[in-house]
Amino acid sequence: LTNKMDLFNSALSLLLPEDLPEDSKRLKIKSIIDEISNVVDGAVNQTLSLIPNEVTELNEPVQIHQENYRLFQEEDDFFEIGSDISDSYKLQSYLNILSQDNIDIEKLRELSSSGISPSIRTIVWQLLLGYLPPEKENRRKVMKEKREKYWNYTKNYFKEDSSELLDKYEDNEGYHDLYQQVKVDVKRTFPNDYSNLFSINKINECLERILFIYSLRHQRNNYWQGLNELPAPFLINFLYFYVRPFCSDINKVDELPAEIVNEIFSWNGFIEADIYWCLCKLIETIQSGDESYYVVSKYGIISTNHIVFEKLNNILKMINPQLVKILEERELQYMYFAFRWFICLLIRELPMKTIIRLWDGYISEGKGFGNFHLYICAAFLDYFYEDLEKLDSFESSLMFLQRLPTKDWDDLHAKLLIKRAKEIRFLDEQYISITKALIFMIILCCVIHIIQNNTNRSFDINEIFSTFNLTIPSKNNTNNNNNNNNNADDDDQEE
Repeated sequence: LTNKMDLFNSALSLLLPEDLPEDSKRLKIKSIIDEISNVVDGAVNQTLSLIPNEVTELNEPVQIHQENYRLFQEEDDFFEIGSDISDSYKLQSYLNILSQDNIDIEKLRELSSSGISPSIRTIVWQLLLGYLPPEKENRRKVMKEKREKYWNYTKNYFKEDSSELLDKYEDNEGYHDLYQQVKVDVKRTFPNDYSNLFSINKINECLERILFIYSLRHQRNNYWQGLNELPAPFLINFLYFYVRPFCSDINKVDELPAEIVNEIFSWNGFIEADIYWCLCKLIETIQSGDESYYVVSKYGIISTNHIVFEKLNNILKMINPQLVKILEERELQYMYFAFRWFICLLIRELPMKTIIRLWDGYISEGKGFGNFHLYICAAFLDYFYEDLEKLDSFESSLMFLQRLPTKDWDDLHAKLLIKRAKEIRFLDEQYISITKALIFMIILCCVIHIIQNNTNRSFDINEIFSTFNLTIPSKNNTNNNNNNNNNADDDDQEE
């Protein structure tokens, strides 16, 4: 706001009478701005006094819940570790919602933000993304139609049960180049802890078909490097549902009989079609949100000067200005290390079990997915502030940021990131609210000044606020109100 004072001065000058001497103008402007500043200071202090203590204490150590949390984890089962379900009550809450003839998506979204049971994660993701309709009577029909539509795509472009293009497309330079780009990138798809799984030829062929058809039909033949990472969480999550009866560790799928693997990953298999449509819904969601901060716009156009980095910098200035100072002093631009975070949604930075839990929170956000990822990235970078502070050069800092020590992270870290991101979002929304209030006050004061000059009537600040039904309660009154209204409903708190 300080940087905008010249603009405010100019705007106020235009609203003052033209024949007013310059010295008088300056005094008038200073008087108005001083009065506004006093009001804004009061509003800021009031707003910050309303923020719970735990919101301002953003450095909660991961270890706080570690011991209790481990009591209900099964060490060898990734999907149990990947779940926040600690009791049968929450699972029953899910089942109550899912058993409805017309599922309440908003209730399901609210419940899912705190973690989804692995046994129902597949269907919950598909419902929240909009792949499956909430109406039970339409679900089977829609799924059948979607799967058949995808199978027709594969028949139109690929030779039977393979990822080889039909000759007529292989001979077309545009199709050939797109396919080769996809094929090269799929070979780089090795999520942390799942190198064995993604080295299986059938899985590679599955990903090649999905990415080629998606780029062709949704991105105007554009493919961006890193897109290959986005189907991975769907593949691992959905694969669990299909192979669980045969194999407890999906990283050992290659040890299953060949006929089972071939059946699961055949070109007209259920899992491939489901992954394709969920990928479509996911990218549509993060590209079309009201305030999406995804760096790839519609049709696969990548922006290297995206507003996302300016917004990330502003958020970090708000929560940890010292971190921003370190980045600036060492000339560490976000493009050098954070661009990949926004392209691949942190999939290359975190173990897949952490990503799966993180995506529970992402998918439950709906259209706010792309926006929420920005706050996750801010929380993620701020988490490593103390480690970064110990380094002393551009080279060592950049190497650290490009290879962050997250190998041992689990779903508890994802839970912490989600909690912290929500806290940061809350603070950011408060600052936005204060800024809007400031703009309103400036306009209000300008209008009042015009009235004063035309009617010779004077106003004091209390009269102004009473006219507009506004109050600035003292901190004592605010505390009393908080004590008396702890059980106020959400509408009252919002008001």
